[in-house]
Order: sequence, then structure tokens, then C-alpha cells
Amino acid sequence: MKRNIALLLLVFTINLFAQENNSTRAFSKFWFSANGGVNFNTIPTVGASIQLEAKTNISSNLRLKLSLGYSSIFENKQYEVKTFYKGIIDGNTIFSKYTYSVDKIEYAVIPLNVGLEYEFTGNGFSPFTLVEFGYNVNSVEEQVTKSSYSGHFNSLDEVPDEYKSPRPKLSESSFLDFGIGAGVRQKLSKSISVGFRYVFIYNSGIPNTNELLIGVMF
Repeated sequence: MKRNIALLLLVFTINLFAQENNSTRAFSKFWFSANGGVNFNTIPTVGASIQLEAKTNISSNLRLKLSLGYSSIFENKQYEVKTFYKGIIDGNTIFSKYTYSVDKIEYAVIPLNVGLEYEFTGNGFSPFTLVEFGYNVNSVEEQVTKSSYSGHFNSLDEVPDEYKSPRPKLSESSFLDFGIGAGVRQKLSKSISVGFRYVFIYNSGIPNTNELLIGVMF
């Protein structure tokens, strides 16, 4: 009888060890999350951010993640531009002075990032930290507050020299980013959690930004 009990305990222990080992094996679990929130370079210039994320475990607390997102990032930048407009009126080519004022620049950014996330506990409520880096593409647009046309000229030579200067060049390019942040996560059920995170993002091609996101992970 004692031998049978010992054998059952041995089988139970081996099975429990196998389950525990399987639960912490690298790349044995997968999660997906959707996050949304705001980003800001300076207050009160605030843009929107969304992010879709896939994760897998490296260990019981460390996760590898891949994310794709979209952000509108604003940069406060005030300046006035004097240029000219070339048009056709009644079949005749005319040149007009064109003046406009800009108060900020908007960058539409699509980031593709990889990163690591470390969760401190596996309980219902858990803080975590993260680092990420990646590749971004962006488009850029001036936010014009007012504009006006004035004067009509029959040739470019008649346009005043101050209106012939090239417009400020806004580059649409790709660049690298690096982010570091922290957050908290609360389990709602066995398979669903909600979380909040703050990430500071260093951008090599556009202004750096602070990102606040709320998300659901399942």
C-alpha cells in the first residue's frame, strides 16, 4: 500500500513539474493587445496614437513584443512664408504674391517596433517596464492659420524678390526610434487584462514625444 501511494506521489510530482516546465517554456504563450491614447511633445499640443501588439514569452516574466501603430505628432513652430502663385486667367499667365502663416507642424507616423516587456508579478495586478526600438515612416504637413493672395503680375521678374525665396523644405522620410517606459496591468479574467502605460520615445528624424496609452490584452 505504501509503495502504491509513493508511486502515485511520484507520478503526480512528475506531472506537476512537466506542467510547470511547459508553462514557462520560451515561446509557449502568445498575447495580442490593442492600445489607444495620446502623445505630446509640448503641452498643449497633443496628438493621437494607436497601436496593435503581439507578444510571446521568453521566460515567466519576460516577453518579446512586435507592434505596429499610427501617431499624429505635432511640433509647435511659428513662421510666416512669402512666396508666389502662378496661375492662368482668361488664357493669360499671371503671378500673385502669396503669404501664409504656420503655427505648428503635423507628422503622421507609422512605427514598426520590436521590444521587451518585463512583468514584475503574475498576479491580478502587475507593474511592468518595457524597452522598444524600430523603424518609422512619416508624412509631414504644415498647419496653416491664415493665408492671402495679393498683387497680380504679368511676369516672374515683376514679383518682389522677398516672394521668390524657396518655401521651407519639410522632409517626408523614414527614421529610427527608441522608447522606454513603464505601466500597470490588471486582469479582468483568465484571458483578458487592461493596462496603462507611459513611454518616452526618442525619434531620430522628428521631435521626441511622450506617449500615454490605455489598452486591452487577450
